[in-house]
Amino acid sequence: MWIPIFFSLVTLSFTLQSHADCGLSISTNNINIDWNLNFTHVAVQIRVDKANADSCSYGIGISKGGASSYSQRAANSGSFSARYQIYKENSLSNIIKDVPDITSDNDVLQGGFQTGTNLSQIILYYLDIPYSLATTPTLLSSGTYNDTFTINLYEGDNPLAFVTPVASASMTLTVQVLKMIALSLVDSGGGFSLGSTTRNINLGTLAEGSSASFDLRIRTNAGFSVTFSSTHNGKLHHINPAKNSLVPYLFYANSSLLNLSTSSSVPVTGLSGNGQTTLSGLAYPLRIVVGSLNGLNLVGGNHQDDITITATTTE
Repeated sequence: MWIPIFFSLVTLSFTLQSHADCGLSISTNNINIDWNLNFTHVAVQIRVDKANADSCSYGIGISKGGASSYSQRAANSGSFSARYQIYKENSLSNIIKDVPDITSDNDVLQGGFQTGTNLSQIILYYLDIPYSLATTPTLLSSGTYNDTFTINLYEGDNPLAFVTPVASASMTLTVQVLKMIALSLVDSGGGFSLGSTTRNINLGTLAEGSSASFDLRIRTNAGFSVTFSSTHNGKLHHINPAKNSLVPYLFYANSSLLNLSTSSSVPVTGLSGNGQTTLSGLAYPLRIVVGSLNGLNLVGGNHQDDITITATTTE
């Protein structure tokens, strides 16, 4: 008996999707910043290379570095921190994040290649050291601050689908905060005024006990020492050098009487402090008082002296 046998052929079709078809890679340089009060932000380059022929899109995410959250990114120097942030645009609008914290296109850098081999693109991100955080409550301490973060490259045009990077690069951020110090001579109770470093004091008609007061403000990030040097060693000299007419005066710094008798050659240290100040600086009252006039052979006319105030960092 002949029995027909029937075969049914089922054809199965598989589609394999590769996430590294373009042969993408990235390269970048470490960031070195010399921070000062005028620093704003820097643009940083990432180079993306494509080795294979396929066209493709890509996205770039950046890790938190050593911080626990993106809002707390910081470079560290011992117990001190220099807060920084990484943005997508130079308007500093959108913070760049990484998997698994990406929630929209605003959280990543994006780009794409047409078909072709050995193509490359430069894409920028922007690193900011917020001025308000670097100066409040006090100025950043001098020193070298470091952090390391990872830049991850993903293939595709949907940031919400990014899972495994096709390439990564480690970035080291170094922020060098130099020692800085500035002084300001202002009215008593006045605020710090950058550039206000000279002051003319008029004691009026000569009289024992006549006085004048003003403030010295010191702004620093590394501790300080302040010296005082009198051209005529604590005396007002007749403006005519030929006339030997000298008027003694007392000089007080922060209520302490300073001996300026040899200060023209050996400046006198009158103030010192540690640590960092605020932007407004520390205020120290200075006071000049006309001394005793008994037994002096004085000649009529204007008398004057020049006091040089020098502030230096000490830490």
